Amino acid sequence: CSSDLLNKGMGTYIEYNSKSLPYLTLWKNFQKRFYVLGIEPGTCRVEGRVKEKEAGRALYLSKDQVFESSLEFGITMDQRN
Repeated sequence: CSSDLLNKGMGTYIEYNSKSLPYLTLWKNFQKRFYVLGIEPGTCRVEGRVKEKEAGRALYLSKDQVFESSLEFGITMDQRN
């Protein structure tokens, strides 16, 4: 899965494996003089571990089990501007 944002010739993109990271959380923090944007692919929703367990979506790994995924974040430049 991928997404991009382009503004005035400069942009960002994120690509990730949506099979292993099925949820995408977007959050914003508006504080005086600061603006923070979080874009987080993940294995769960934002309600927390208890809700995920109740819904049967919680991911648990055994002691020797390995979890692998991929994520790429980058910056792009639009050469047309």
